[in-house]
Amino acid sequence: SGPVIMEIYQNASDPAASEKTNPQTREDGGLPALKSKPAAPKPTATAPADPATPKSPLALELERRRKDNPNLVALARIPAACSRATVLLAPAADGTFDAFVLDDDSSKLPLGKLRVQNLSPHTVAVRFKTTPPMVKELKTKESVVIPATRDHVIYELAYQLGNEWKFQENNIVKVLPNEQTQMIVLRSMNSYFTSSDGSVDGFLQLVTLRRNPH
Repeated sequence: SGPVIMEIYQNASDPAASEKTNPQTREDGGLPALKSKPAAPKPTATAPADPATPKSPLALELERRRKDNPNLVALARIPAACSRATVLLAPAADGTFDAFVLDDDSSKLPLGKLRVQNLSPHTVAVRFKTTPPMVKELKTKESVVIPATRDHVIYELAYQLGNEWKFQENNIVKVLPNEQTQMIVLRSMNSYFTSSDGSVDGFLQLVTLRRNPH
């Protein structure tokens, strides 16, 4: 409930705000089981945005509001008639964050199904071993909802680099009939995805979010 645009603040005077923390991927604090693979090259830093690129209306509104509230670090637009949402934050310029809003209303993410959300900067292709098999190509910020077979979904994931497709993995996601389950595909340098030797688990990173709404 509340305004359509949600304000997100960070207290700069709080020492905990500057500490590195691992993201929680379940509401109960559990972490996803990521498939173990040979070490991959560590992602390079994302190039800064082109200053000539026009800012979105939400980014301009954030700039305006931060003049009076410097601790305001992000704005998230909640979909109309949405009863439940997940907001993911990614670091942006000047200590602010980009907010990615996932509509988790039961009409958009039914229990017992898997939503795959591509938040990486690359187009991905996912082959689902359903009956019949299904292949979905997802551009950045696109998603697809897939039914589970006997409480799991088997998939193959590839990503596009230039004109070539690169295979990443073949894996299984557990999808329980009493949970909302979604798999986020991203490309991140966060320490959560980095092993002790500095390597990362694949070119793209995947996180599974689970929620039991009862």
